[in-house]
Amino acid sequence: MGLAGLYRRVATNRQDNSIEVQQALNTEYRRPLALSALFETYADPSLSGSIPLPDRVGGRTPITRLELGDVKHIVTPKRDRLGHYTLDSNAAIRGTRGLAITPHFTAEGGALPRTPQNELLFRVKASLAQYQRNLIRERA
Repeated sequence: MGLAGLYRRVATNRQDNSIEVQQALNTEYRRPLALSALFETYADPSLSGSIPLPDRVGGRTPITRLELGDVKHIVTPKRDRLGHYTLDSNAAIRGTRGLAITPHFTAEGGALPRTPQNELLFRVKASLAQYQRNLIRERA
């Protein structure tokens, strides 16, 4: 089915153990789909989702690799691992699709190929993520 980049991110060092949980989810998800993983996995531990994906060390590296053309899938547990802000997550997902790469969200049902239904779902989820981020900022 193709070569996949696996990406993980946690917001605080209190969540560091979830980096391993995310890696396990990514690894288990790709096996039955026959997605071969890149040797490298990409992670941004203790980093807020408010930082755009290309501005993160772990996010910038797979984007560079995706642009080479041999990777056709990006696997991460949830859409919000790519970014909490609506514009950032939209840009990350649209950017991968622009490179003919399919995003996969292991905890949200899997692959998100470009279809009219997925575009609607994508926009709704991105708006909910933005709402959640706004609530977190209000509490801080």
